[in-house]
Amino acid sequence: MKITLPQRKYYWDVVIPAYMKILGGDKYETHEWIKREFKIRSLSNVNGISTKEFADKLLEMQELAARLFDVYIKDPNETKTM
Repeated sequence: MKITLPQRKYYWDVVIPAYMKILGGDKYETHEWIKREFKIRSLSNVNGISTKEFADKLLEMQELAARLFDVYIKDPNETKTM
C-alpha cells in the first residue's frame, strides 16, 4: 500500500512547517533535506514507500525534532489533517 492522502497532508501541513522553523529554509528545501536525512527516495505513488514505512519515517522525524532541536511535532491524531 502506498502513502495515503492524510499522511501526505500531515507531512506537508505539520512536519514540513516544523522543520522549516528548525532549518530556516522554504518548504521545498526542507522537503529535500528531509528526504536526504531520512533516506526517502520518493513520496510518489510510483517509486515511493509503503504506508507503514512512511508512518515509521514520520515517527523518526518527530523523534529527531524532539531530541536534537527540542521541537514538539504533534502526532497525526492530534491534528485535523489525519
